Amino acid sequence: MLKNNGPNYIARGVRVSRHAPWVSHLLFADDCIIFSEVTERGARRVANILEDYHKGSGQLVNKHKSAIFFSENTVVEVKQEMQSILEIHTEALGEPYLGLPTDVGKSMDGIFDYIGDRVRNSLNGWAERHMSCAAREVLLKSVMQAVPMYSMSCFELSVKLCQKITTYISNYWWGSSIYNHKIHYLK
Repeated sequence: MLKNNGPNYIARGVRVSRHAPWVSHLLFADDCIIFSEVTERGARRVANILEDYHKGSGQLVNKHKSAIFFSENTVVEVKQEMQSILEIHTEALGEPYLGLPTDVGKSMDGIFDYIGDRVRNSLNGWAERHMSCAAREVLLKSVMQAVPMYSMSCFELSVKLCQKITTYISNYWWGSSIYNHKIHYLK
């Protein structure tokens, strides 16, 4: 359990459920995500932490590359106050992070459609080449089935999107094109 260590202590952060532990920060390689309360006090704490980091390490946080993400119910005046205190004016609403969307809610309809488009476009490029069954199998298994894996490791993709990807792959497998609807001998 963290103890209050003065003005540079982040009080709570966020948690994923009522009984889960509070998370104040996450570190990924050279990225840091800090969770704080949306108050002047919270913003000043984060600003003090960043200043202490600068003094201790000699490294300065690039505020032009940094972004703030607010919850939907945050008032505009509070957002402006937080941005002013932290001197970070970029608001991260729909920008992807590590190749994944950041603004994912309960309804994920359409958010991951780019995966189906990527599969379709890749298979369209391959359709122009006449390949043997073995070559098509290697390409499908090693490339196309790997396209959605990273996203699927973090999110549950919709059944509709999975069916669309399966249809593209099946049509390509049986007809060498995603638009040729030949007989599928096995389901």
